[in-house]
Amino acid sequence: MSRLVYAADRRLRDGERVLADFTESGPYGCIVVDRGEYEIAHRGHSGWHFRVLDASGESACEYDPYRVVRGGRLKGRWSAVSLRGVPLRAARWTFSSESDWRIRARLLAAQRLVGVGEGNSSPARSYEVRLDGELPIISSEASLQLAFGCWILVERQSLPGGGGGGG
Repeated sequence: MSRLVYAADRRLRDGERVLADFTESGPYGCIVVDRGEYEIAHRGHSGWHFRVLDASGESACEYDPYRVVRGGRLKGRWSAVSLRGVPLRAARWTFSSESDWRIRARLLAAQRLVGVGEGNSSPARSYEVRLDGELPIISSEASLQLAFGCWILVERQSLPGGGGGGG
């Protein structure tokens, strides 16, 4: 069983190994997987339609929220992953692929230090996502989809009132 964590520093880790990194560039930031940098971009005029773009501006993964249930679909170039909220459990989610892997996700409050001046820092409320499940091979695309899905969950949770996450 894999023990993956999307930590408050916005890195997806498998133990000590970093599968996906995050940089604060562009309006929403970038996800870095295997030396490839993918910019997070909003798609459309409103709502939670996002995508990640590769260096050439092509879409590498898109998030389309479901209309009725919490969650959405993360469509990569070669595979799609469903992100669904667990009924009656606001902080619990499930990632599942068409190729039969399933990962349970739990959103947890965390604290991280945020700089507020020369040598000063203060704690800021942030979130991390704990991921448990069988993932046969952690491909670059699966790492990107998981990191992007976790980014969506954390961003939604960070909204005033908790956002409910996902869709």
